[in-house]
Amino acid sequence: MEAHENTGKFAMLHIAEILIHGSDERHPLSQQKILEILKNKCNVTVNRKTVGKNLTRMKETGWPVECRQVMRTMNGKKVPLTLDWYWKHHLSHDDFNRLSEMLYFSHNSPTQIKKILTKIKEFQFQGENEEKVFIKNIPNNNYSSSDLSKSLQIVSDAITGKKRIDFSYMIYDIDGKLKSDKNVEGSDKIYSVSPYLIVASDGRYYLLGNEDGKESVNFFTMERMANIKISEYDARVQKTVNAFKNGVKLNELVGVYPEIYVGNEDVCVCEIAPEFLTDVIEVFGKSVHVTEVTPNKIKIEIKAFVSAVYGLAMRNSSFVRVISPADLVKKIRDDVKNLSRMYGGV
Repeated sequence: MEAHENTGKFAMLHIAEILIHGSDERHPLSQQKILEILKNKCNVTVNRKTVGKNLTRMKETGWPVECRQVMRTMNGKKVPLTLDWYWKHHLSHDDFNRLSEMLYFSHNSPTQIKKILTKIKEFQFQGENEEKVFIKNIPNNNYSSSDLSKSLQIVSDAITGKKRIDFSYMIYDIDGKLKSDKNVEGSDKIYSVSPYLIVASDGRYYLLGNEDGKESVNFFTMERMANIKISEYDARVQKTVNAFKNGVKLNELVGVYPEIYVGNEDVCVCEIAPEFLTDVIEVFGKSVHVTEVTPNKIKIEIKAFVSAVYGLAMRNSSFVRVISPADLVKKIRDDVKNLSRMYGGV
């Protein structure tokens, strides 16, 4: 008798576990099915009346348990009948799919993605195996792991308070380390910016704002913003900036055009303008190595997909000249000739 009473006391916990891991709105369970799972998987033997009482008690005391209710006639009277019991998860099936897509679209490592998805699944219906085994994201080795929570909070407070911010903006030196951008006289340059919006893209946070004295909307990579302080001066009203004239909205000035490269990696040698070094390192990260420095140019080696270096050179021809490999140089030279003919050149 004591064993039966103990079984009854713990039946509710077993039922809750069954509902959490074995049901959702799309996959409800009948009382009979719950009874069978209790017996076959939990080694708990109770009658159907006990299951019904526990389910009702859980629902009445505020547990996230839902069911479908219908009316039936018994002895000439209409009585409610509860069917299709399920656990109302905080994350719906659609929510879980969206979270999965966000992770797959990120540049985190496959191991990190699998670990996070496994944790999320612990709180979801586990009756279906929907693991996307044929999907593989492309990790970004240049993904910033910096903790920007403090910087994000300061800038968010400034945007809310409609205040300018002052900060140092870091650039990459030839040793691959960040240093503060300098004024002409050699002192650290302090940027004064009216912040409008923080955007997240491709593993990085960017600030969109108006730099004091300019009429454009500028973007700043937040991991390179240092010593951020909220200014006593009010931020410039957006509509007074030329970039926003004629009713242009901030989100209309921002666009993302992702690219994917296929091919083979190779060590590409390039000559670049000194002021372009930071841009190259932001794209290729630790794959960039400086081999020679002169006042007017920097020679670098980039271990990367040849097609990616081709894209870099063609988009930034004023700052980049490819020296090797020879077949890449030939392709660029031929394509430049074709472009010249296409646009009316010699």
